[in-house]
Amino acid sequence: MMDSILDTEQMYAADRAAIARGISAYRLIDRAGVAAAEQIHVRWPTG
Repeated sequence: MMDSILDTEQMYAADRAAIARGISAYRLIDRAGVAAAEQIHVRWPTG
C-alpha cells in the first residue's frame, strides 16, 4: 500500500510508466475506482 500522496505531475508520470509496462489505462482507472470504493467502505461501513 502506498503511504505518500502524489502531486498531479507525479501521478501522470506513474500512469505513463504503468502504461509503458503494458497496463491498460482502463485497468488503471478500474483499479483506482475499486481502491476508492474500498476506502469509502472502510471509513463509512454500512450498518
